[in-house]
Amino acid sequence: FPVFVYWGGPDGFAADKKSEFPTETGSGVAVADLDGNGFLDLVISNSGPEDDITFASRGPLRNVTGSPEETATAHSRIYWQSTIGFSPEYYSELPTRYAVDVEAADMDSDGHLDLVFLQGGDSPALRVFYGDGAGYSAKNIDEVAVSGRGWFDEKSGEIVVTDLNADHRPDVVVAAGGDQAQVFWNRFWNGRDKLDKWPRSALAANNPLSAAVGDFNRDGLLDVAFSGYSEASATDLKPVTEAMIYWGSATRTFVTLPPSTLPVLGSTCVRSADVNGDGFLDLAFANSFDDETFDVPSYLYWGAEDGFSAARREELTGFGAVTLALGDLNRDSLPDLFLGNRDSGQNQSGGLLNTYLYWGNPQRSFSSAMVTKILLRETASSSAADFYDEGRASLAWVDNGGVLVTRFNDRREISGTARFDLPFGGTTSTVADLNHDGWLDLVVGGLTGEGALAVLLGNESGFEKPRLYEPGMQLLSVCVADLGQTGKLELLLGGRGGWLRCPILADGTLDFGKVQGVKGDFQVQRLSVADLNNDGFPEVIAAQYRKMSTRRNAIDSAIYWNRKGKFSLEDYSGLPTFGAHWASVADVDGNGNLDAIFSNYHGETTRVVPLFIYPPNANGDYRAGDLITLLSYSASSHMVTDVDGDQFMDIVVMNHTGPTSYIGLKPKSGNHGIGSYVYWGGSDGFSSSRRTTISSYGPHTALNAENGDMMRRRTFETYTSPWEKKTITAGEYTLTLNGFFAGGATCRAFLQLGSESDDWIP
Repeated sequence: FPVFVYWGGPDGFAADKKSEFPTETGSGVAVADLDGNGFLDLVISNSGPEDDITFASRGPLRNVTGSPEETATAHSRIYWQSTIGFSPEYYSELPTRYAVDVEAADMDSDGHLDLVFLQGGDSPALRVFYGDGAGYSAKNIDEVAVSGRGWFDEKSGEIVVTDLNADHRPDVVVAAGGDQAQVFWNRFWNGRDKLDKWPRSALAANNPLSAAVGDFNRDGLLDVAFSGYSEASATDLKPVTEAMIYWGSATRTFVTLPPSTLPVLGSTCVRSADVNGDGFLDLAFANSFDDETFDVPSYLYWGAEDGFSAARREELTGFGAVTLALGDLNRDSLPDLFLGNRDSGQNQSGGLLNTYLYWGNPQRSFSSAMVTKILLRETASSSAADFYDEGRASLAWVDNGGVLVTRFNDRREISGTARFDLPFGGTTSTVADLNHDGWLDLVVGGLTGEGALAVLLGNESGFEKPRLYEPGMQLLSVCVADLGQTGKLELLLGGRGGWLRCPILADGTLDFGKVQGVKGDFQVQRLSVADLNNDGFPEVIAAQYRKMSTRRNAIDSAIYWNRKGKFSLEDYSGLPTFGAHWASVADVDGNGNLDAIFSNYHGETTRVVPLFIYPPNANGDYRAGDLITLLSYSASSHMVTDVDGDQFMDIVVMNHTGPTSYIGLKPKSGNHGIGSYVYWGGSDGFSSSRRTTISSYGPHTALNAENGDMMRRRTFETYTSPWEKKTITAGEYTLTLNGFFAGGATCRAFLQLGSESDDWIP
């Protein structure tokens, strides 16, 4: 993701008047003449791959050992400017670990500018590269730990480097999230020493991500204001409603006078300037969200002799604002305010959102006339089944509070709902009759703790009280299969660390004492089961999202071969994918061979990765050289089914996010409202010219069940019941079969009279 520099001019700014500076997810910039040639240089703090810092910031703190190069997650960059301007080839790299911000200042008073980086993630710290006239290197650095994590809810913290106590040495204000901000007081009085010897002040705050320094009350002492973002964890955000102002005093520690507060709405950024020219500094806060929506105003508080007041402010329209800047952008001697917006609409605390159920039809129409809207909240998985034995499917939606089942009538209207609470938020689900009682059961897996699992046995009113298990693995996929073809079901569990197979006892109980598994340094996002080589034993197809230790997404997904009920970590066929988020098996071209299909969610530097279809070759092998691709945008899932009933398989691709900006000529992610695709199958396969776009906004999963039977994806299942033995007297009888025979289902009886048998009787 590049850093954009929009060049100002007499006509202001324009989208086509910009330069792009390549980065490794740049999140902070500093501008200064580092080499003294009279031209401003650009320093970019690079955090590394998009997802890495998010997971590192949520995980445990670590004592990271090793050299700066060995422990770097990216290289921050200095783009040097000369008489000919900037060049993409003229830069220097500095090893940093989850760097989120950078400032330039002469920390040791040697006449050379130094670079101060705020590093977040699993080992938050200040890392200083000392300038010496010959540039910057990893051999001339020091660092000290900070509080907070530097990164919260995909938003970065920042530092302010300035002389707070008038001793002519720059101090460092750190706003890195957590329950406090920090001030590091510069003690390089007699040459350079170690940073960990600097005294520091801890100032209470609520996940502060930004700070502004200035003499707000004109008493000759510098004050500091901190934004407040969220009072809770990143999984259950509650907006902070107060920002903190700490007043300078004669002690110059900010702890002598009580702090003041100002109302905000989940503020991510604060800046100060004398906007109205009255001689008092004003404070501008970029507000991100409230309890319901991202569409909240940002605040500009007018400074005065008595400080700031909630009654004395301007409200500025914003949409999930994450940053702002104050400055004279058009050189009219008046300060302007730039507001950087990110989100719009309801947030995760803002109540229910519509999920769209598009009804299939032979006209291939997916307009508003063919949709049913279902109010849901944070749904992570969905399964369709006839839970109530009423001849039509219901939908079971898994969300952060449990399971919501939606029932429909024959007019495609919602006829009822039922909620079944769970003590954890689910991420995946599957349906099967685990205890063979004729009622369909629901299995729900989750990521909570070391993994969470619930089995809800079906009954006439829905489900029984859930049976809870701790699988020892954070779960992202579950499915049920008879891998050994013994007639006994097993539960397959995929997640962070591989996949497991757990026997299911006759009463539906899971026997975790006999769990087997294929464990490894990878995250399984989705499991599919099918008999690919037609030997009577189903293979396991795993969409492998990333390598756990390196968090790389460009890894192979896998077909694990079933050797008469046995599997091995070494016995697999690797298929290249990019952050594979979904896998399925289908005969997409109707030639009788099963194809493996993968949705690619994350290409590390781009989300524009196509859908992959791997057909078998003449030998039944699945190889990268036989790959077929279809355009998709960060596809999170897909469905392969005959949507329009024309006897050709169609592919529905759920696009999560599409491109709105570019790295050079290469599109990157951005627009979650890109829509999803239906590729219509035909005798010539698939084509981008035969594709329909369906309205969607960032979908993540499709229905869990795949079209067709589990073994070979045939469009029918066969089942023969046990014999029913009866003793009857001679006479004439009528045999009547009662039950639901939905769709194209048929039922026939077989009679054996004494020792003589008859053919099947319709």
